[in-house]
Amino acid sequence: MRGVLDSHALIWMANDPDRLDSQARETVLDVETSLYVSMATFWELAVKISLGKLSLDGLTLNHLKAYCIDNAISFLPIQYQHCLQVVELPFYHRDPFDRLLIGQARVEELSLISKDGLFKKYLVDVVW
Repeated sequence: MRGVLDSHALIWMANDPDRLDSQARETVLDVETSLYVSMATFWELAVKISLGKLSLDGLTLNHLKAYCIDNAISFLPIQYQHCLQVVELPFYHRDPFDRLLIGQARVEELSLISKDGLFKKYLVDVVW
């Protein structure tokens, strides 16, 4: 399986893995799973931290980057075709970061690892 982590899934993996539900925890710990984190996720976290809307409980973006590297989580860059996919998405979800993540998952044929129930409306595989 190939999966892309939503921001909360990445933070919880790094800081509090017990917050992941059993299916998500099993998926991310499976050695057969290839995990990705979108650069849109790091962008989202940077924006929310800079606005004072998010605290990472002692973690920094550098900690999360190192965590990804140490745990073989690949970085997923934002590509033009991901943006084109966002244009086609219905507006079930208004969050621009999540819409880009959905676009990436659709184009790259990745499962989304997220507790966000709206993702399922986009006909992508959601693990949670």
